[in-house]
Amino acid sequence: KTIKIDHGKYYLSADLESAALQFSHTKAKAEKYCDVIGVALCDYLQERTGNRKIDPTEALDCLLLFFEKHGLQIGKETKVLNAIESKKAMKYEYYVAQFILEQQQSGSEIFNNLLEILKGFYLSLAISFHNQSKNPRTEKFRGTSCYLDTRIVLDLLGCNSKEDKDASHQLLKMLKEQSAEIKIFEHTYNEIQRIVNAYKYSLKTNYDINSYHTLEGFDSKQLSYEDVEIFQARMRAAIKELGIEIIKIPASSKDAFSIDEIDLEDCLRKDIFYGSDKAVKHDLDSIIAVAFLRSKSQSPSDTIEHCGHIFITPNTKLAKVVNSYFIMQNDLVPYVIDEPRFSALLWVKCYSTHENYPKIKLIQNAYASTLATDEVMRAFYQTVEQFRDEGGISQTEALALRTKLINRRELMEFIGGESKNVNKGTVAHFKNELKQMYGKQAQSLVNLKDKELEKEKLINRTHRDNATESIIQTGKIAEKKFFRRATIIKNIL
Repeated sequence: KTIKIDHGKYYLSADLESAALQFSHTKAKAEKYCDVIGVALCDYLQERTGNRKIDPTEALDCLLLFFEKHGLQIGKETKVLNAIESKKAMKYEYYVAQFILEQQQSGSEIFNNLLEILKGFYLSLAISFHNQSKNPRTEKFRGTSCYLDTRIVLDLLGCNSKEDKDASHQLLKMLKEQSAEIKIFEHTYNEIQRIVNAYKYSLKTNYDINSYHTLEGFDSKQLSYEDVEIFQARMRAAIKELGIEIIKIPASSKDAFSIDEIDLEDCLRKDIFYGSDKAVKHDLDSIIAVAFLRSKSQSPSDTIEHCGHIFITPNTKLAKVVNSYFIMQNDLVPYVIDEPRFSALLWVKCYSTHENYPKIKLIQNAYASTLATDEVMRAFYQTVEQFRDEGGISQTEALALRTKLINRRELMEFIGGESKNVNKGTVAHFKNELKQMYGKQAQSLVNLKDKELEKEKLINRTHRDNATESIIQTGKIAEKKFFRRATIIKNIL
């Protein structure tokens, strides 16, 4: 211990000179990392955006913006995010993400510097639990149930990107190492089913475009309607195999616990955009369920490790709104905690086995920021319709571009991360991309059949013509099937 008490007076019991020197050394090293990153990112942003007025300090602000956007926020209020208009913020977030990925792929020293800075953010987030954690490094979550939100479970099941799956599996492993009881509510399971159902029917039906969500993991595997049905049939078992229990909360829980549900719902709707009533009901049910279960706990605790029940969500805004709403109850441990903060605490506890976790999260966040946003997809689809009405593309081509998955990261790269850059040239480019893709698919089918015929020594002009025609027809049928494929998911999330 550094301080001791003797007869009511405080005395230093250790020399702090060495600690002060170590602190100064660490600070100087961090400042050097920031200087190097600031210059490199400044050069990159100037080149990619054409804005020569950006300096290294502003470049570092853009990096801070990126961190804040992904929940790595130090302090009660964001320092940069609120000060930059949304379109400009989206552009710089995209270019910072591209910068991070390029540094990672090249294995540069700058990427290692970024990781050191990121670890500092994680440590700061973990320290923010100082009044809620008995011992941030050693205390386990034994006896506490951690309820996962929908997005985390979709990631674990492989419905989203590989990077999402990798990061969420690391989170799951850390929870298990900390002896937490990992659960989801039955209504969360039902929401997952609704999302997967929407995707499944989008493969079979031409929807009106009113949402731009998709399941990237399913897209990358090109799952069919039947494939998704098989996935759904064993989804409950797959969740159980992950070590996650699905529990149902009695309907009477709302009556047994005094929360003004209408007032709480109004609060959520006021500060959070919900695409459907079902989405707000899911969040509402989760909050009330955790509050009810914690109220029934035999030994309620004011530490996060022994609070009994907690809801973990990647939705940082939901956590902030809920915790502000319940602040008058003087409960030190929130009912809802955002995944970035919670995973930072877990990382400190599991550092010896998961030292690499910040790197996994950094790559996940960077990839997420290079995916076309709803705003970009809306601009793209509107341009498709305009181009069709002017006769620039056919009805079939418009349908293909609206309902066939295009590579959303390629789209963001093509337009430089800005929706204002979407134009008819963008539409024409991706129309040609789709045509080339289908042409290659049809040709590969023909080539495969040719090889089979040659191997069997049955090459006959008539047979070959018939076989080729059959394959081409098959390709056309497949093409129609792909064109019918909707990339949008009803706005359940």
